[in-house]
Amino acid sequence: MQRINQRKGQCRFMYEVDREQEILKYLPLVERVANRISIKNTEYEYDDLYNIGVIGLIDAMQKFDSSKKVPFENTEINIPNNNDKFLKKVYGDYMKIPPENERVNHMPLIIQFEGEEPIYAEK
Repeated sequence: MQRINQRKGQCRFMYEVDREQEILKYLPLVERVANRISIKNTEYEYDDLYNIGVIGLIDAMQKFDSSKKVPFENTEINIPNNNDKFLKKVYGDYMKIPPENERVNHMPLIIQFEGEEPIYAEK
């Protein structure tokens, strides 16, 4: 029994090391985004934005498992853990097609950093 627990501990440790490496891999992206956001509210400083970005990164990594992929058109995409729960939270009864008069188009995502041209979602 002790050997099994020891292996579980080693697996957990290996997972934590992998997770830490994954976080470190994306920290430059967090830094880049935090640097590009113009701070108009004096309550927030760069360090606040960076820390919020790191928390968001960790949250996203917990929600998405890079090994959990599904085929979509000609590629594979990562899906959230508990994807059914996630979709119900965001869309309600997502498996039911709403009546035509209740259907809405979602606005395309637009990202614009200060001093740069906007990036529009592909249509």
